[in-house]
Amino acid sequence: MLCPLNYTLITRNERWAFCVLSFVLIEIAKGELMVCFDNIRDNAPEGQRAAVKALQVWIILISKAVNRQTINYNELSKKIGYENALFPLNQILGHIMYFCIQNNIPPLTIIVVSQEGIPGEGLVTVELNDISKFLQKQENVFKFDWFNYLPPTIDEFHNAWEIGNR
Repeated sequence: MLCPLNYTLITRNERWAFCVLSFVLIEIAKGELMVCFDNIRDNAPEGQRAAVKALQVWIILISKAVNRQTINYNELSKKIGYENALFPLNQILGHIMYFCIQNNIPPLTIIVVSQEGIPGEGLVTVELNDISKFLQKQENVFKFDWFNYLPPTIDEFHNAWEIGNR
């Protein structure tokens, strides 16, 4: 196993190094990286496992955003080791969506789209009936300097989810 990390080892001070390392590992050993995140997820406290996967998805999404690319639900599901695009992506993306809303940063989840090129209906950061607003929000995501934004911790994702679901 490439990554023997335990959930409890990831602290706020170590998260940037972990994210950078994870990003590099995505390109080097995609299968092994999945094992790393799965190991951390499996050792996370109950109720925080989707937050672990949210960190993995965050890394994938910022790499797409910087390259001005969208990703569809099926492709994203496969990248994180799930074959069914609907579950648990809704919870994982919800963690990221609520974090973005609560921290006043562009809605990163808007670049996750269906085969038709639009986000799912549960994405509260977008008004699908106004294509110009949708495209502007997507453009804001593409222009944002994601690599200079300190990635959220697993606890921050979990807290954003809890606050967003009140």
